[in-house]
Amino acid sequence: MKNNNKNLFASIFENIRAWQFAALAIMVVSLLRCLRFPNLWSYTHILFNYEFGFTKRGGIGALVRFFDADYVVSYKLFFIFSMLVFIANIALLAIMVFRLIKSGNPMFIMAAFVFVSSFGVGYLAHSVGYADHLALLFVLISFFIKSFYARLIYVFLFMFCIIFVHEGMFVIYYPVVFVSLLMQIGDKNKLLKIILLLSVSLFISVAVFLISRSPLERASAYKMRTVATMRVEKELLEKVMAYEKITGKPMPMVADNLPSVRRDAFNVLHKKPSATFDKNLSFWKRERHVDRFIDSILVTLPTIMLLLIISIKAMYRSDIPRKIIFLAAVSVFSPLSLHLIAWD
Repeated sequence: MKNNNKNLFASIFENIRAWQFAALAIMVVSLLRCLRFPNLWSYTHILFNYEFGFTKRGGIGALVRFFDADYVVSYKLFFIFSMLVFIANIALLAIMVFRLIKSGNPMFIMAAFVFVSSFGVGYLAHSVGYADHLALLFVLISFFIKSFYARLIYVFLFMFCIIFVHEGMFVIYYPVVFVSLLMQIGDKNKLLKIILLLSVSLFISVAVFLISRSPLERASAYKMRTVATMRVEKELLEKVMAYEKITGKPMPMVADNLPSVRRDAFNVLHKKPSATFDKNLSFWKRERHVDRFIDSILVTLPTIMLLLIISIKAMYRSDIPRKIIFLAAVSVFSPLSLHLIAWD
């Protein structure tokens, strides 16, 4: 009887193609439930640049300004680019899900289905346009590079570039990338690989520290806001310039007159880390904020813990050192630190 049950259980997971198709279907449904257009906050970030001095998050805006074409700065192109990045991420995630299912391991198949039906997939669709997607694309590509040295060089280059787009991407993604590189070291040239990895990590960490402490002056941030909004909404150019020439002040109600730009997004550029930290602490004093955080934990924690337990079991079976397994488990929660240091 027991053998029959085992055979029945094993036969359920034999049809790999069917499981892959089912996972893909669920993933598509999860995405379509939450998919939306890139919002104005994410779009406004591509207007940040170095025209008024070096500042954080000006990387993409510097490229946009370099080409200096109306279409390059348009929301239409931003939408197309964002959707292409989103589609690429989904394709790579689907490949990874297919690989999990192809293993035939019931535990991995269960993990794949938990993931494709999770709020994480829905949130991915809901956050199209954010720098998180661009960073995620680079991270996912890195997992397909088998050579440690090639992967380390790639990680160094993409992480160094992405922190100029948004310094928070280092906190969100690098801990996981770092641990995955540790797992890839092996016994050959172990000391050299560790030194190289730590050197890259130190360099990127210092760069993030310096970039995060490079705010603009408030006046410069406001000038950038005015220039950016005028570029996006040229039909109001004369009206804005005339008002500022007469009054010597920024035109009021710009947020209403220029609905395609989030005016408040430019406040990020003149905020110092200490001010950001204080701002976040003030949020934690609000009962509503705490309630929302607790709600989000209750919704997401079961999925996170289930996937984490499955991952830890898989790492134990692969004879990965316990210290690295511990680091891997901790790295999963690194994005939560943004609740203290990321006001926006």
